[in-house]
Amino acid sequence: MNIALILAGGIGSRTGENIPKQFIQVNEKPMIIYTLEKFEKCNDIDKIYVVCVKNWIERLEKYIKDFKISKIKKIVSGGKNGLESVYKGLISMEEIDDNDIILIHDSARPFIDIKSIKENVRVAKKYGLAMSAINCVETLVYSKDGTFADKIIPRDNLKRILTPQSFKYSILKELYSDKNFINSNEPSTFALYMSKGLPIYCSQGNEKNIKITYPEDIKYFRKLFDESETSISKNEQSLDTVHTHTHTHTHTQYI
Repeated sequence: MNIALILAGGIGSRTGENIPKQFIQVNEKPMIIYTLEKFEKCNDIDKIYVVCVKNWIERLEKYIKDFKISKIKKIVSGGKNGLESVYKGLISMEEIDDNDIILIHDSARPFIDIKSIKENVRVAKKYGLAMSAINCVETLVYSKDGTFADKIIPRDNLKRILTPQSFKYSILKELYSDKNFINSNEPSTFALYMSKGLPIYCSQGNEKNIKITYPEDIKYFRKLFDESETSISKNEQSLDTVHTHTHTHTHTQYI
């Protein structure tokens, strides 16, 4: 079984909006619903769990009903950070098997495409885990103070890690059995996993699958869906606007 765990427990203060960014609407539909619809339509996904900002759970339940998202099994309140939110999502799951694949995905990545989801599942089933990733095409330099740089970092073997980030349930169960994770400064489950000295595998992601984080991202989100929501739903690979951010870089094994 393949289970999507959608993280919507943050408030997204960097966007400058007065509501959690995942609930910002375009064409009378909130961002999180655009995200959920991709997993709803993907026939590789069996169930969806959501970790949500506590005060917005009731609103989300209404949206799920209004937009007919049928694969939702449970919504739980978020933790104090992303790691605790994942943990709370995991312990809420019922009838779960050690070999089930858990796809952890940011609700603020509404441009995820079904092809990337399927490829992520394929690699995770083969190797036990898979991080959606894309090639690093920018020139990278090393700077301690953010201004002065004296070293170019070769990009040939670097990848930008996106989501979904997927693991067999047995791996996540072992990873989160150490409750010291709550004190970790690692920004994500995959980073926590790699902090143990463990390697990861990558699946092919999509350059357009950005995480909505800053005010300009909100403008991008609104503009793109205002202009081409219909064409995006028919052809998820047809987006023609390139938008890049600095993401986590790591040496990985690419499949």
